[in-house]
Amino acid sequence: MLIRPLDPITDLALIEALYVEAPDYWLFAEGAAPGQGVMLDASHLISLDTTGLDTLEQLHKVLERKGSPLGMEGVQEQPRSLIERSGFAQRLHTFSPVQAR
Repeated sequence: MLIRPLDPITDLALIEALYVEAPDYWLFAEGAAPGQGVMLDASHLISLDTTGLDTLEQLHKVLERKGSPLGMEGVQEQPRSLIERSGFAQRLHTFSPVQAR
């Protein structure tokens, strides 16, 4: 997992699949400073199902309780479609699809 500071936001990279039992995300979210946002780099996330979406929503709730915004960037077509149809995109601080080549 890639973690790098970006102003008050920290970047995390999602690699290919998002698993429900992804302890690194939860440990990171629990340890995030209040108000410190998290930006997920989803450019390598090629597929997302409803279980993965639920994991993202739970991560969002943990961060929201701390006053920390969650954003996603580089979101591929399939995950983007599911996230937008579910309404989750509107709850994110930042949501940007992958740029067309």
